[in-house]
Amino acid sequence: MKKTILIVEDEENIRKNIKEILITEGYNCLEAAKAEDALKILETNTPDLILSDIMMPGMDGYQFYDEVRKRKALEFVPFLFLSAKVDDLSVRTGMRLGADDYIKKPFSIADLLSSITTRLKKKDNWDSFVNEIGVSISKFVPHELRTPLVSILGNSNLLIEYFDSLSDNEKFDLIKSINRSGYRLLQRIEKFLKYSELVLTEPYEYKSLFAEKFGCDPSLVNLPALMSQDFICINREKDLTANLQEAILKIDEENFKIVLRELLSNACQYSPKGSEIQITGEIEGEQYKITVKDFGQGIPPTELGNIHAFYQLGREADQQVGNGLGLVIVKKLLKIFDGQIEFKSKIGEFTEVILKLPLLKKS
Repeated sequence: MKKTILIVEDEENIRKNIKEILITEGYNCLEAAKAEDALKILETNTPDLILSDIMMPGMDGYQFYDEVRKRKALEFVPFLFLSAKVDDLSVRTGMRLGADDYIKKPFSIADLLSSITTRLKKKDNWDSFVNEIGVSISKFVPHELRTPLVSILGNSNLLIEYFDSLSDNEKFDLIKSINRSGYRLLQRIEKFLKYSELVLTEPYEYKSLFAEKFGCDPSLVNLPALMSQDFICINREKDLTANLQEAILKIDEENFKIVLRELLSNACQYSPKGSEIQITGEIEGEQYKITVKDFGQGIPPTELGNIHAFYQLGREADQQVGNGLGLVIVKKLLKIFDGQIEFKSKIGEFTEVILKLPLLKKS
């Protein structure tokens, strides 16, 4: 399907030339000589991209941009500024508002088409990502939330209906099962919320929220307590062997614990109970290297790079529980806090997750 581009330019010759170029390249075009006319067009049309001049009579391009973004249906339509103003202040103003690009007059046809193609492709990729997430949520979320709820409701109904005939031990077992299912449900909801937060928040903005709390010492983290908070790791604390060197990391304790908890949960998920889980940490130059190793099923080489939201190794074949968000959250947090992650694995023998985080430099 042809993409539609709205051209807002008060100079008729420039507007007509751009339209001719874009039509030749296979685009549909809408045009307006001023922002006020463009807003009327947008009342009945939703273009795939808007190309707007800045210096126009009446409402200028910056004001036009503000009006466009107030409309929910146009919130994510790529917006390119086109102007003869070439000073850095003008460019920064446009980009600070949130424009996708700033094309300076005079421009070459190649530069114009390249910018438009890039922005439309980026928008298509984003739409595809959103659609994929939507499908995944509709497929997995109901099941992920329903399973522990069924247990909670089923066991609580048993307590209510047969309370007088149940022994104290039977009552206690049902209460424990309800409690475990409650924590399981809470953990899954928290993962969905954390993933959503990381997707919707700009990395620099998320990082700035915790900047004043940087300075986590990995050797002080209570790893068995972290494992006890994860329903997958229940009763696996004795399998853990830990040796974390003292250090001060350029990350806060809250996010560091999320990273460790998800890595330990993943190790427990894919290794049999009673097998060892090793976690070590040591200073390497200006970085801190952490290795989490389990002796479970391993990851096929073809799957090592296939980590994305709602994907889970062996979900269909092995009926794995979980939502596949753990490692995705880890990767996003490491990217935000300037960390790195690497996987090593051998089928049927082990999986090793190696991550590196920068040390906090003392002033």
